[in-house]
Amino acid sequence: MPAVIGDWSDFCNRGDDTAVDRKGENCEIVCELENKQETNNEADEKRPKKRRKVLRWIVLFFLVFLIGGLVWLNGPGWRWIGPKVAAHFMEGTGMQAKFELEGRLTGGISVKNLSLTSDSTLAGLSARRVALVYRFRDLVRG
Repeated sequence: MPAVIGDWSDFCNRGDDTAVDRKGENCEIVCELENKQETNNEADEKRPKKRRKVLRWIVLFFLVFLIGGLVWLNGPGWRWIGPKVAAHFMEGTGMQAKFELEGRLTGGISVKNLSLTSDSTLAGLSARRVALVYRFRDLVRG
């Protein structure tokens, strides 16, 4: 017979309850079931709390990463990416461009020291400063 564990052992061994037989055979089964349910409940309670904490940290990490990426893209990110993207698309048309970008995407963009050259029709175009005037909200709304 399996050993009786927990607070049920005293109750079962006394045999005071009429629902429990005097030999205590059924009581041991009840005690085992009760102990298994307690351990399962404890394990179930611990798992979701750990998962929730891990999920919270993952969501927090991605939110911080997303916000940091958007701040970077608004400032130095687009000033670094802009000339590279422009050079990539200009190569297909046979033109070369040299320029510097200033400002922020949300506050206003200006192109400084713009120089366009072409192999065919356009000999060259240059400008010291070109400022783009727009409202960011209107661009987003359409």
